[in-house]
Amino acid sequence: MEIDWKKCIICQEDTREPLKCPLLGPGTCDSKIEAYRSFLSNIEQFKAMNSLPTAIIFGEHESAESFSANHASWHKSCRLKYNNYKLERVKKRGSCSDISEPRTSKRRAVSVDLCLFCEKGSSAEDLHQVSTFDADYNIRTMINELQDCHLQARIDGGDLIAKEMKYHLKCLVGLRNRYRSHNRTMSQEKQDSNEKYNESRAFVELTSYIQKAVESGTPLFKLSLKCIHSMSNVFKHLV
Repeated sequence: MEIDWKKCIICQEDTREPLKCPLLGPGTCDSKIEAYRSFLSNIEQFKAMNSLPTAIIFGEHESAESFSANHASWHKSCRLKYNNYKLERVKKRGSCSDISEPRTSKRRAVSVDLCLFCEKGSSAEDLHQVSTFDADYNIRTMINELQDCHLQARIDGGDLIAKEMKYHLKCLVGLRNRYRSHNRTMSQEKQDSNEKYNESRAFVELTSYIQKAVESGTPLFKLSLKCIHSMSNVFKHLV
């Protein structure tokens, strides 16, 4: 199929989304062409892992130079499917599969009678079977957000109900505790980041105000103890 260079080079479709051409952005000529090189490099890596997000119209003979000569453009939403973040996600999934592959066949042969989480049979505690779609969804969500490679390998290849997967109640509780701890950590990190940003912004605004006031002839400023304490905390974060 011949490329229509007037359309998005990725989807070749007419949509309401505007086209963006790297050559029209800021930067040097080399840096603009580098955007094409990065895009083509990511495509080759996606191909190597058999994980292309979409079908690619153009062939391997196309290069950054031919893209530049034809002022190749793309939709931002199409380009995002091939960015470095998406590529790293695919690589990470691939590494998870590599870790678990040597043990997969053995695990599948006995997994019906073993706990999904600890891979042990029923001893003092009975095994419970995954029997509802909500349970299946919740278990998958927790495992995937925790990015537990070994557990991701065990839940791969079909829904847990159809695979008749079982679990110990204490193992499921353990997974939920890990998930809650993970969420608390992520929430705290986000909160800490926001607080540091707000404190730094307030400090910048205050210093800017003082500088302008000094330039206009105001050499002295009265600060409350609370204000001094706040500035002290900001300095601790900045140092």
